[in-house]
Amino acid sequence: MREYRERYKFPKVFTVLVLCLTILELILLILQLYFTVSFSLPVHVLNIAGADGSRIVLYNNMSAKDPSYEDLKTFLKADITDSIPYNDSFVCSDCAEAVHNNAEKSGIRAAFVSVDFYEREKGHACNAFNTTDRGLVFVDCTAPALYDLENNDAVVTVKIGDIYKLEGLFGSHKFFDSTVKRYKIFW
Repeated sequence: MREYRERYKFPKVFTVLVLCLTILELILLILQLYFTVSFSLPVHVLNIAGADGSRIVLYNNMSAKDPSYEDLKTFLKADITDSIPYNDSFVCSDCAEAVHNNAEKSGIRAAFVSVDFYEREKGHACNAFNTTDRGLVFVDCTAPALYDLENNDAVVTVKIGDIYKLEGLFGSHKFFDSTVKRYKIFW
């Protein structure tokens, strides 16, 4: 009997060792999959709320490209986000989220921009595009209730210490008399 135990002692230890290593490899594989999938997904959830209180979610197209200025204007002219009335159920952060996600879906790389002002307690949101021919271009596509414009897309000056100046892309003009305190770009 003693000879039998000694003879099979090694295979038992070996089996337990193989089982432990297999479990460890499985845990490492699960962790690798978790970190690979969760950190490479093209989704960015911001700590900024929309009108309904839910967080802004940016969907990035990994194959999206920086547009030319003309391509950006073509996209903005076709995008209807600026026709949605700016009110208690659709605010600037919702608008910037929609423009971002529509641009990315169209293959255009876009950013969500959060802006704070000196004169106002509440901030504002717009978008940015790194154009191939004009560099970084800020765009505001909100449609304030005060305006009844055909197209509300505007290029914006976003510079700390300067007025948030809007220049309509398609003949429209909006006014915003606040000075930029700080801004943050989310790609």
